[in-house]
Formats: sequence, C-alpha cells, structure tokens
Amino acid sequence: MRASLDRDGAAGLLRDAAMRVPGVGATHVLARRHRVKARAEVRFRDPQQVKDDLTVVLDEERDRLALARPPRIVVRVRQRTH
Repeated sequence: MRASLDRDGAAGLLRDAAMRVPGVGATHVLARRHRVKARAEVRFRDPQQVKDDLTVVLDEERDRLALARPPRIVVRVRQRTH
C-alpha cells in the first residue's frame, strides 16, 4: 500500500506540532523539497529554550511522517515585542 502527502499537508502537520510547544504564540511553516522553514513567535519563556523544544518536536514529527527523503528543518524564533 502507498500513501501520498503533499507539501502543504506536511507543513500543516508540522505547524500543528509546533503550536503545541509551550511559549509559541504563532507559527509559519513552509515545506519545500529539501528544507522545511519554521518561524515561531515566542510569547513567553526563553527564546533559546523554545527554539530547542521546537527543533526536537519538529524532528520527531518529520520522522513520524516516514518520508522517503526527509527534509532538513530550519527553525527561527522571534520574541514578541508588544
């Protein structure tokens, strides 16, 4: 049996996983062929801790997708200013 998942679907699953990380207020995930770019807005907590947690969660979610060629994940966080 084979299954298919498009990039938008993969980005949606990764976005949902990122939103479950404590301290994340908003996320934007862009899935490409070789790379996934994830941006997150930090509402509370130390941004470096949030980035570390996001990296772990997104790596685990990517591995759960069992893709033939898993993309590299790039995570950027930004502290909310207002």
